[in-house]
Amino acid sequence: MAGPASAHHPGRSIAIIGGVVVLLVVAAVVAALTLGSRGETTFPAGSPQAAFQAYYRASQAGDLTTAYGSFSQSVHAQMSPEQYAQLASSYGSSMAPPGTTQRLTINEVVTHASASATLYVTVERVSGSGLDVSRFTYDRQIWMVQEDGAWKIGEALLGVDPAPLLKAP
Repeated sequence: MAGPASAHHPGRSIAIIGGVVVLLVVAAVVAALTLGSRGETTFPAGSPQAAFQAYYRASQAGDLTTAYGSFSQSVHAQMSPEQYAQLASSYGSSMAPPGTTQRLTINEVVTHASASATLYVTVERVSGSGLDVSRFTYDRQIWMVQEDGAWKIGEALLGVDPAPLLKAP
């Protein structure tokens, strides 16, 4: 025979379920932060990936001279170092909204017979914090060309995004 000790307590069940939900949410956030912090990949020297990585590091660090030097001669013909610095000053090191972190993954490199290559890059942008995190992912192709034995970026970029068109003076 069941006594008072076996009576059902709905408040206690709700508290247990709530506790389990909170633990699951905390575990998910910890897993996302831990798994999302993979280290940076090192690419072989002289590869299109290494050239792009060097450009991107310089761009993010605000080293506009090095970043601009990563562009091809055709980009230099379209945009002077001063114009690039003006764009970077206006838009920042990328077209991402302020407060956004960005991670790039180079998924594939296709080299072409014409001393050029296409980098297939996935861009992941994350903004917010805690439980209010927003992720946006998109794929991007970066055109690379080989000039004097070195890989250069064949399009004007701010970070990983195409640079906006310059206004005529």
